[in-house]
Amino acid sequence: MTYTLDGANVKKPVTINLTAKEEGPYYEQINDILRKLSLQGQMLSFYQQGSFGCTLKVSIPIYSEKKTTGWAYKVDLKQGKLEFISKAKIDLKAQQAAFSVEEGGDYVVLTKKIHKDAKKTVDIKKAEKDVEENERQRPLQRIPIRITTRETAAVLHRQRFRKRKKSPFP
Repeated sequence: MTYTLDGANVKKPVTINLTAKEEGPYYEQINDILRKLSLQGQMLSFYQQGSFGCTLKVSIPIYSEKKTTGWAYKVDLKQGKLEFISKAKIDLKAQQAAFSVEEGGDYVVLTKKIHKDAKKTVDIKKAEKDVEENERQRPLQRIPIRITTRETAAVLHRQRFRKRKKSPFP
């Protein structure tokens, strides 16, 4: 795990605690939240209380076999949910997820986006495929058309009349 602090971005000087651990003091509680959502992710706990006074760029190890988007969430332990903070850039070669934070607390990086009610995940690619499949399976709707021009009606009448004439029965 690495994190960088750009001094040019310091908004106001504050005393900060830069202690951070992947398995922080609330590791089990965060794991329970992820388990309830049927998710796995990489966790990080900053021991800082409140704002860092600037933006911290964080890189944490994450395992990913394919190119994907990461999603960084702040853990709300009181409400037992995850709050989206930003996308996390995943470097496949280095097996690292990079994102930015502005305050201490507990964070988790996931490879699936959580629905805004934080009770289910949304697999965007699967949802798009489902919509496409539903459109393909939906039967074409027949729309009745009423002919209003006299010429078209006359043509249709002649075609019907010719078919009747060719019939062997009167």
